[in-house]
Amino acid sequence: MTRTIGLTAILIGVMGLVILPAQEELFTTEGRLTEDEREQTYTIGLQSGIAVEVLVESEDFDSFVDARLPDGTRRSNDDYDRLNAGFQATITESGMLRVTVSAVFPEETGDFRLAIRRIPAPQPIFPGETIRGSIGKNDETDGILAQRYRLNGDEGSRVVIDVRSDEFDPLIEARDSFGRTYRDDDGGESGYDSRISYRFEDEGYLIVTVRGFFGSDLGEYEISVREAYARLRANYLGNLAQSDERAYDGAILDRFDLDAVEGEEVTILLESTEFDPMLYVSDPLGRSIARDDDSGGNRNSMITLSVPADGLYTIWVGSFDGISEGGYELTVYGAPDEEPDQDQSVSPAR
Repeated sequence: MTRTIGLTAILIGVMGLVILPAQEELFTTEGRLTEDEREQTYTIGLQSGIAVEVLVESEDFDSFVDARLPDGTRRSNDDYDRLNAGFQATITESGMLRVTVSAVFPEETGDFRLAIRRIPAPQPIFPGETIRGSIGKNDETDGILAQRYRLNGDEGSRVVIDVRSDEFDPLIEARDSFGRTYRDDDGGESGYDSRISYRFEDEGYLIVTVRGFFGSDLGEYEISVREAYARLRANYLGNLAQSDERAYDGAILDRFDLDAVEGEEVTILLESTEFDPMLYVSDPLGRSIARDDDSGGNRNSMITLSVPADGLYTIWVGSFDGISEGGYELTVYGAPDEEPDQDQSVSPAR
């Protein structure tokens, strides 16, 4: 049975909808899912132009949230914060936010806490743009000093987001419009720089958070976004099978050699409709320097790498669970102004 709780003190006034004032915490409540009441629904009135975070916390069950924004957009999520469901959204129309709380597994019951709070609206950023920012003591959210950006993208577009700083070790997090989170610490061009590559599988957005590694770091940084469209270097159709090479943990892997020179940029895209791909890159000494699960959209993997030194690098093709078999497509792109030998620069390892 669904219980809908209308916040009449907030929602109805003399002239109709009463708009909430600017504040951090908009609504909190505690509830309980039982065998007779598998979900509970809440409504709250919100003003256009604000950004909100919805979080369902429970120590008793793996929570799930399904919401309808005032503009009619639907948002749902399972594991926003560990096993706690939630999402962030910018409210584009004044009206009612409807939130339904349930458990991922129907047989689970127990107590939960629902919190809806206002958060600072992210600053827009666009492909081709570089912004110089500074994290200060007033940029605190949930005990973390950070600044946030919103990046919109069209279906199929690929972007690379770089964060650099000479004053702290930058860490970058990105959450897409499906609620999936991507994170990088030192995957940028050099030193402690950070980088995330992402392909939009549909028209949507990324909420990009820039922070320091320790969460309390102060100082200046630079964030830049660019499109990752580039020149095709190689394309292979392959198949993961039980007879393939194995990693130390028994995972099935295919291996490709990448002959690269210092300073060139390479984007590697791994796609499959038969398994959830995982992509790894190791340097000429065999050290792992990059890995990715879902940055390519539709569970596909994508890595954009600035080559640190001349040599023969290794691209490892695998699956998320390490045991799946099936067909895949591996595509390697170089920067448009690079002209390596396409027949020899990328090849299956022997």
